[in-house]
Amino acid sequence: MVLEDNGRCPSGVSYLLENRRAMKRSFPGMFESIGVRPVEHYPQELLRCCNTSPPAAWPTQPSCC
Repeated sequence: MVLEDNGRCPSGVSYLLENRRAMKRSFPGMFESIGVRPVEHYPQELLRCCNTSPPAAWPTQPSCC
């Protein structure tokens, strides 16, 4: 039995992105000074991944919104 198909943006990643944005506004420079890696490129990387590796059974590239 499948309750949910998480083939779209993984659950929770939007919380990570928003939290990071809020923390960077509240504490400018903190993340860079302690070596925390950036996550702002995640949506573009996810789209790139979707567009470059579709399953062979799909007739066209996936539509990522």
